[in-house]
Parts: sequence; C-alpha cells; structure tokens
Amino acid sequence: MMMMKVDVQTQANQVAKVSVEVPEELVQQEYQKASRRIGQRVNVPGFRRGKAPARMIEKMVGAERIKQEALERYLPYLFAEVLSKQELDVVAPPRITSCVFELGAPLVVEAELDLRPQVNLPESLVLAVEVPEPKLLADAKEKAIAQRLQSLASLEEVAGRSSEATDVLTIDFEGKVDGKSMPGGSAEGFVVDLKQHQLLEGFVKPLLGRNAGDVFEFDLTFPEDYFDDGLANKVAQFKVTLHKIETPVVPELNDEAVARLGAFDSVAAFEASVSEQLNQGVEAEKTRRIQHQVVQALLQAVPVTLHASMVEREVELYLSDLEQRLKGQGMNLQELLGGDPARKEEMINTFAGEASRRLQTSLIFGAVAKQEGLRVSDDELQQEVLAVATAEGMDEKQLMRQLSQQGTGLQVFLDQLLAKKVLALLAEKATVTWVEEPEKPVAHTHEHDGVPCHHDHSHDHDHDHEGDVLDDALASSIDVASPASTPEASLPVLES
Repeated sequence: MMMMKVDVQTQANQVAKVSVEVPEELVQQEYQKASRRIGQRVNVPGFRRGKAPARMIEKMVGAERIKQEALERYLPYLFAEVLSKQELDVVAPPRITSCVFELGAPLVVEAELDLRPQVNLPESLVLAVEVPEPKLLADAKEKAIAQRLQSLASLEEVAGRSSEATDVLTIDFEGKVDGKSMPGGSAEGFVVDLKQHQLLEGFVKPLLGRNAGDVFEFDLTFPEDYFDDGLANKVAQFKVTLHKIETPVVPELNDEAVARLGAFDSVAAFEASVSEQLNQGVEAEKTRRIQHQVVQALLQAVPVTLHASMVEREVELYLSDLEQRLKGQGMNLQELLGGDPARKEEMINTFAGEASRRLQTSLIFGAVAKQEGLRVSDDELQQEVLAVATAEGMDEKQLMRQLSQQGTGLQVFLDQLLAKKVLALLAEKATVTWVEEPEKPVAHTHEHDGVPCHHDHSHDHDHDHEGDVLDDALASSIDVASPASTPEASLPVLES
C-alpha cells in the first residue's frame, strides 16, 4: 500500500508548516492522467484527438506542461486529504513554499497553513455593560400621528400663487452643455417633489417662486465630484416649462381618517395603537443597544489574533461582490471612485478594519456556541425559513432550493441563526446599567419614530433593527450609494 509521508510542525503564531512526500508510483499515475487530459485538448498530427501515445503528447507540449497540469488538479485533493487525516482546521488555502516534482522520484511539497486562531473565553460570560437608555421624545406621539396622516395626503392643484418648498411640480425640461443636448438631460411631464427629492439644489432652487405656465431658463454648474465625470465642473443651460403646481393636503385627525389607516373605530383606539407601537419601539431599541454593548464588551474581553490572509480574503470577497453589484447598475469600481487610487486605498483600509472586527466576532461567537452547546434545531431552521420566505413573498420550499443552490448559502443561513442565539444568550446573561444619553437625541423618520437610535443611518437602505447588531458584527455595513439605484438615474441633475 502506497503511503504518503506527512510531517506537521505547528508554530507559535498558529501557522503550521507541512511537508508531504508522495510516493513515486502515485506521482506517475497523476502524470499519466494529466497527459491523457491534455491529449483530449490538443491535435497531434496523424492521430485522432485523445488517441495519441503519451510519448507523442509529451514531445509536443513538454514534460513541464504536463507536470503543471498534474499539480493543478492533484494538489487540492492532496491537501484536502492531509487536512482531514491530520485534523487541521485552517482558515485559508495552503501557501506552497516548495514543490519538487521530478519524474522517477517522489513528489515533495512544503506549505504553510494558517490555522484557526485560538479563542480563550473568560471563565464567566456575564458581561457588565453600561447602556444609554432610550426614551421617547416629548413630541414622539404627535409626530408619529402626523406621519401616519401624511400617508393619506392627496395632491390638490394650486391656483393663484407661486411654487413653494412643499409643493409637487410637473415640468418639462431640456438641458444642454456647450449647446449640445445631454444624454438623459431632458424629460416631459417630469414630477418633482420639492420637499423630498434627489436632485441637485442648483436645479431645484430655480423652480421655487414660479407660476404654472411659466417658461424660464437658468444655468447649472455641476459639482467637481459629480458622479458623471463628463459633466463634472461643466455649466449646463436648462429650459423649463412649469405645467402644474400641486400641494399635499393632509386630512384632519378624525374617525373617518383613522379608519383608513387600519381597523380603528375611533381616534382614541388609533392613538392607543400609536402609543403601544412607540413603547414597543423603545423596548426593541433597548434590546438592540444591550446587544450592541455586549458585542463591544466581548471584543475587549476576548482578544483574537487574526491572520492577515483572513482579512485579505474578506476584502477580496467584498471587492468582488461590489464589482458585481456595480456591474448590474452599469458601473464599475473605477467609475465609482473617480479613478482615484487614494479613494480606493481608503475604502480598502476602512473595510479591512470592519472585516477584522467581524471576523473576531464570528470566531468568538463560534467558541461561545461550542462551549454552551448551542445549535440550531430543525424546527428553528424551518421556522426561520418560513419567516424569511413570508417576508420576501416567496414559498419556503423555493427559498430552501435557492439556499441549497448557492453552495454555502444554507450554511451561512444556519451560521446567522446560531449567531442570533449566541447574541441572545450573552444579552440575557449581561449585567446592564442604564445611563443617560451622551447626546441630545435627534428624532428621525423611521418605523419607530420618536425612539432615538445610536446606529448609523448614513447607509440608506431598507432594514429592520432586529438584525442591525448581527449586521454590524458579522456582515458588511458598507453600502453602495450609487445614483443608478434611484428612479431618476438617467437624469444628469441627480446629487452626486
């Protein structure tokens, strides 16, 4: 029986040096297999493809090319077997440091392996944390009611006055640069909400104080950092026709209005529901803040030394994913960053820091789950799949198929569920001291209006707070703020 010789030396920095010697007979078999594979792809004069003798293929392509083919196919299988038999838990592909491949002799391969970093948990998982206590703003209920009534607003056409900052306008416009029309720089029947828009202020301001029927012109200088390099710093001339001015009319708070907002038979019932939702928002924010502080305390209490290869791989995966998302929006990374190498380096450094924090959290969570015997049961998986499928408007079987077809998709899903259980356990064990808000809370328009949050809202995307802490801990918090993601993407008057 042909046996490999394997020598493993573990270094202090969680790096293992591995030397593998493969018997000559196995090496010869792999060489012959590689020769046959190449023979299926090349044309040898006088022979049908795949029928040429091995010596003819070797003469035609050279022994080194066959060796390369053999190594490319064999080394992954070789190291998979070594890792399995030696029970080595690695976090990155092997780094080959030496490879001696001579016909008629054993194959000798040396490599370095990055082993999974050690996580030394404290004796007690009871973490003491100070948490800023969320409180409802004084006018939270009033604002929440106004926001819900605003959703019932209807537009009424305005006559006898000029346009104001809260109006909705219907316009035609045409833009030119150097006397030539701009791609996407004109539209008819274009609706502009002057209160909520994504247009350049230099385009919006000239629309104020105008009357229906006005035809007017103005110049607009595009910003230096405008996303379309072809328009940056350029001066455009716009001609606008204002067809219609409308203003939102919000209904009064009465029984008829609240009936349109849900199954409310009176204003009192509606107000009680608003109060309940606000209080629920406070409780949810308390939970989120506790979890956030617990993660921060855990990272401080359990230092983990990461391999550079782990962070580099995370950055590479992020950049690859970013490129794919940009490609779907008709852009690329160079365009997004304006071709500025310094901006790319800054972005990579930022993400590398976030990747390090996420990797440390993931490793620590894994150690906690192992120590506490936490696992995801089949019932828990099924319930979560059903919840996600329902939220996405999908059939649960369809979602399971998608997860299974994504390679590691199902495992990632399970890891996230396990991380939720770890986070809930740590939050439950934590000793919490509520403290005053460090800064004056600022209200924001959100599902739980009036409950101040501490997390960043600069990344503008739909999300729920229940997953925020896990997102912060285990997933990327960088979002692509691309003009192409907006309905007005074809218009050159978008904010950069």
